[in-house]
Amino acid sequence: MKMSEIILLAGLTVFSLILLGSSLEMPYSAEETFGPGFLPLNLSVALLILVGITVLRVVLAARRARQHASPAEAEGTNLAPPAAGRTGVLLAAMGTVGIGILAMRYVGVLPALAVLLTVISWRFAGHSPVRSARVSAITVLAIYGIFKLWLGIPLV
Repeated sequence: MKMSEIILLAGLTVFSLILLGSSLEMPYSAEETFGPGFLPLNLSVALLILVGITVLRVVLAARRARQHASPAEAEGTNLAPPAAGRTGVLLAAMGTVGIGILAMRYVGVLPALAVLLTVISWRFAGHSPVRSARVSAITVLAIYGIFKLWLGIPLV
């Protein structure tokens, strides 16, 4: 599994756990329709399930590869911990995500998310700063369109 995939799964897990905790404070249903907690609760649970399935598939694939490999090849397929440099990158990415989540409380969700996506894409995925900013802007506009305009859910 690539380091970028591990970072993505860790970030999605942290995001969905925070979203799940916040959505439990909101009513799940209103009188005749969905409540404000319906969408975030269902999305966070679905996201956690998908992350779990992905991790399970990777572990099972590694186990199958070890069973079918020769003893010399099997040593190379062990799920060894990442090298020290890769661990630093993982910790830096997780710290960046944590700072971004904390910043959402003070500057709002969309500005913090835009900066967070740009930094992760640029520093950790290796994209150019222009490409990172462009993808971040498109993503934030799509999130704004879905939540604020279409669903009428405030993003504060």
